[in-house]
Amino acid sequence: MTVAYADTPIAEWKRKELRAHRRKVFCVGWNEDGRRLATGSHDETMRVWSCDEAGIFKQEMEMRGHQDAVSRLAWHPTHPDKLASLGQLTEQSVRFWDTRSGKNTATLPTPGINLSLVWSPDAQYMAVNNLDDVVSILDVRRMKVVSKHNFKQQIFEIAFSKDSKHFYLATDAGEVEVLSFPDFKPERTMKGHVSRVSCMGFDPGHTRMASGGMDTVTSLWDLEEGICTQTFYDLDQAIRGVGFSHDGQYLAIVSEEPALEVVNLRTGANLGKQVLRTCPVDVAWNPRRHILAFPGASERDGSGAEHGLVELRYLPEQGQS
Repeated sequence: MTVAYADTPIAEWKRKELRAHRRKVFCVGWNEDGRRLATGSHDETMRVWSCDEAGIFKQEMEMRGHQDAVSRLAWHPTHPDKLASLGQLTEQSVRFWDTRSGKNTATLPTPGINLSLVWSPDAQYMAVNNLDDVVSILDVRRMKVVSKHNFKQQIFEIAFSKDSKHFYLATDAGEVEVLSFPDFKPERTMKGHVSRVSCMGFDPGHTRMASGGMDTVTSLWDLEEGICTQTFYDLDQAIRGVGFSHDGQYLAIVSEEPALEVVNLRTGANLGKQVLRTCPVDVAWNPRRHILAFPGASERDGSGAEHGLVELRYLPEQGQS
């Protein structure tokens, strides 16, 4: 990218709204090549949108099968047509999808109501954590739960390391616990918050991690050293989502305050806090370009029909129609 755009305030980034669903949008995610955006909603559906080089979005399909709101989704780490999703409260399973057919190709029952899901980088495994603080490891090839791990502390989010040798837990003790994988032996504890850690995000090289807490703090970590190198305090409510851009230059933060904050980690510049119409619970950068997506508000049109929105922000270099 050019230096001219590096510290452009977030208020000056180009913006777009998608009328994505019939009810509020909960989750968003880009596939591995950055050409598709998936959205999950309270209307119990997922939709997939194509994104061309000009930043124009077109709906490709709607995928049905959930019996409750779609609370989480995760694209396959290496296959651009496959993804998985979770239903909210009444479903105790992971659903797998193929966008070439638009079908739910498999549904794997899991123990309990799941909060989050994550693929291992090699796509051999998936992990889910549930309301009972059990982390289950799924063998995706055999479509089988191969191990379950109980924890005394509450677990709010989980992640694999880039080499799949380590596993991260965001806990209610204000800590991120690092365990070995697959045997789940404790390796390191990173304490950066005074209350629960609600979300985590990793830069593309997995050299840095951002953790967001209910204490309104976002902490930036050096993963090799296991130390906190920087903290951000500009949002006034519990942090709900953090995300690094594809080049690791920008960190986006959303919270229970209706606002978006973006920081340029290379220059140290805070690009500002943009007031929103709702409090997003998810945030996702395109893996190839400086395009940021997050759930927007729901609104009604002139006929009274409800629409769940997805918000997009583009650096000026990206173009948008």
